[in-house]
Amino acid sequence: MAGILCTYIAFLFIIISIKGQLTVAKEVVSSTEQGTDRSNIAVTAISVSVYNITINKDSEDAKGKPLAYGGEFSKDPEENKALPLKPASSHKEVDENPPPKSQSDGNDETAVLDDDSEAIDVSSNTDEKATTSKSIEDSETASSSENDESETVKNCTAAAECYLDRDCGKGSCFGGRRCNCLGCPALVSCSSDKDCGGFNEACDLEKKICDCEKGAQAAGFDNYFVALSTLCQTECISSDECYGLRCIPGICLCQ
Repeated sequence: MAGILCTYIAFLFIIISIKGQLTVAKEVVSSTEQGTDRSNIAVTAISVSVYNITINKDSEDAKGKPLAYGGEFSKDPEENKALPLKPASSHKEVDENPPPKSQSDGNDETAVLDDDSEAIDVSSNTDEKATTSKSIEDSETASSSENDESETVKNCTAAAECYLDRDCGKGSCFGGRRCNCLGCPALVSCSSDKDCGGFNEACDLEKKICDCEKGAQAAGFDNYFVALSTLCQTECISSDECYGLRCIPGICLCQ
């Protein structure tokens, strides 16, 4: 019985020993795998360092030019070669020799100038034509007005209401819009000969009234009555021939 017990204990001891050895072996294997991983990491780090050294060396050979591309890294150390480095271009190259300017540009400019000058000439001609046309129209209007006035001349009505000289026929419209049928209205306040029917020197600037006798004597007549009698027989074209009095129609105004 004691022998069997000893045999059983020995068998348990052997099993425990084997189990312990297996555990130790497992830990050794795990440590080995970790060491392998660390070795791979170390190899990778060494390869990266070698690659960086190669890049730095190539950068120095490039004489400070900026790098656009780097090398390709491979797991195989022999294939870890840096690709050729190219300097990066910071801006687009400019053509130092631009193509010659086409002659058509100058022609276009000349054409534009020609167009402008033609436009100016046309506008000037248009203005001249318009001015000439207006002058002709004004002349025609004046002629028709004189003809109408000649046809509608009537006897003057003293003190008749008026707005224009033609409203008084052969007389003149003075002061408070009343017709004065004399060529020179006597004793009417005036500031110039125009207020005295236009009779030259008829306005006494000191007294500020019309002095028709003075105007008649200045014209070379004995008195105003002789002046009117003479002027009634005088044909005229303008008031200058009537010593400033109106010329309607073709005869100096005398009544």
